[in-house]
Amino acid sequence: GEYGILSIPPANFLDHLYFAMVTITTVGYGDIIPVTPLGRLIVMSETFMGVFLFAFLVNAVVHRFQRHVD
Repeated sequence: GEYGILSIPPANFLDHLYFAMVTITTVGYGDIIPVTPLGRLIVMSETFMGVFLFAFLVNAVVHRFQRHVD
């Protein structure tokens, strides 16, 4: 791609959105991969954010449920 993020020819917005959603949810289908060090760094940070956001969501739900029980 133009920025070394995708292993396919330059994509449209929907392809970029698909790649971001697959990465942030840590599904990782493998059909689109980063091909440059910068692309890999961006993907690693996006994956970390996905895991962090999921952990934050679980923590918030558990905390709210725990307050409701007490």
